[in-house]
Amino acid sequence: MLYETWVNLTEPGVQVRTVMSHDRLESDRNETLLEMGIRTGALAGINGDFFESGTSGMAVNMTIDQGKLLHHPTRAAVFGVDAANRVTIGKFGFSGLVTAANGQTFPLGVLNGHPVSYPNDLILLTPELGHWEMAAEATVLTLLNVGGNHYKVGAVEHNKNVVEAPFQDAVKLLAQGNAQAFVNQHMQLGDVIQVSYGTVPSSTHLQYAIGGGPIWIKEGQAVTDPNPPVPISSTRRDPQTGVGVTADGNRLLMVVVDGRNSRSIGLTQAQMANYLAVRGATEAMLFDGGGSTEMVVRVPGQEMGIVNQPSDGAERRIANGLFVFYQQPPQSLYRDTATHWAKPYIEELAAKNIVFPVYGDVFAPDQAVTRAEALTFIVRALNLQPVPTDQFSDVPPDVGYNGVVGAAVKHGIAAGVGDGKFAPADPVDRSQAAVMFCKALWAAGKPPKRGGTPQAFKDEEQIPPWAKVYAGALSSIGVMVGDGEGNFRPSSKVTRAEATVLTYKIMKYAGLL
Repeated sequence: MLYETWVNLTEPGVQVRTVMSHDRLESDRNETLLEMGIRTGALAGINGDFFESGTSGMAVNMTIDQGKLLHHPTRAAVFGVDAANRVTIGKFGFSGLVTAANGQTFPLGVLNGHPVSYPNDLILLTPELGHWEMAAEATVLTLLNVGGNHYKVGAVEHNKNVVEAPFQDAVKLLAQGNAQAFVNQHMQLGDVIQVSYGTVPSSTHLQYAIGGGPIWIKEGQAVTDPNPPVPISSTRRDPQTGVGVTADGNRLLMVVVDGRNSRSIGLTQAQMANYLAVRGATEAMLFDGGGSTEMVVRVPGQEMGIVNQPSDGAERRIANGLFVFYQQPPQSLYRDTATHWAKPYIEELAAKNIVFPVYGDVFAPDQAVTRAEALTFIVRALNLQPVPTDQFSDVPPDVGYNGVVGAAVKHGIAAGVGDGKFAPADPVDRSQAAVMFCKALWAAGKPPKRGGTPQAFKDEEQIPPWAKVYAGALSSIGVMVGDGEGNFRPSSKVTRAEATVLTYKIMKYAGLL
């Protein structure tokens, strides 16, 4: 028996996101898929990542919730989705670094992992862990955030064998073995240290992500995943759970297949992949199968229920699931931003008269931003006074942005392009934006803090020399990051929506919001 749920990812009000059991990584007793679906008001859902079924119940792979990375990735597959329901199916690595107050560094190897499994690593624990952990005579630092990736050491504990999850607004740095020697030598109470971490490629564009695997279809072609979460059998037929997305990215297919009963013996993983391909998926992966395989659906006018027959005879208690939600879209200030991913930023800054429409109720969020528009956003955001200018032949005194250009030049945010021209109508690419928005922070008296860790972009060599230091500075504070593939895309044009978000981020960093 096979069950499908199709999701129109472009339908206004539709949201695809993951749900963690009890909204945390680990708990005394996991929820069932049905309990998660009812609690969150979902329309439909399928089970998610493989998990530690005999011990903690924690999912084994990467987790992102509400844009925050909560668990480091493994080598297995990851399903992610951004705020606009754009799906990513791929692999991620983890990179982290801890810098002591004296400048000495040590790799951060683990995010919310079990200390007993990492005897020589630095481990970061966050409140979302939700449960205590066993350790081996560990040194534990309680860290309080003092801005960006800077933390103050608020408490130091030695020889800890049981470590409670951090309280809200704090994190804990746990050290054993080689890492413990580093911490004991270079860190003490009251120090301000830096903790930086993320994925490779960057996953900052994702709002939600969970693990699974193996990946079976990539760019429309069948592939063999070299790092499946469990060994692949070419002959064993089991209950299966899979997910795929169509080539245009507009439709998501969630599938479960029953097995191990008199009605259905299940499918092999390859057969499941073939089915997903036949149904139109050009990117596809599996989730945990066997007794975890389950689909829940809420039919209009009815309570949510289980549509398949879990092979254990009852639901398993699992770590997370992938769900579909619907909420009536709210009224939008602009007719073309109602379902746009940048709508919250656009409307917040429009309400403050910082960003503006191109005409009437049309914002044109995906239109390339011009130099005049981007600088108007910045000058208004920093509350700089207009400065009339007659310096440029293409900025006449009677245009509305004349004073903006003068203010930007006066405060060192922008300059002319030569031959007495400013080129106010030219589009802004990402390299130019990096310079503009970084210089804006200097003009606001809040330059990016020194010592941050810039993002390592795959296409770093393509960033013009004059923009590299600015791109690095903004990436180190999370204002300007790469795309989902780890690229900066230096020559790509910046849209009005992206310029709005950059404006929002520098305002937040400078304390203006």
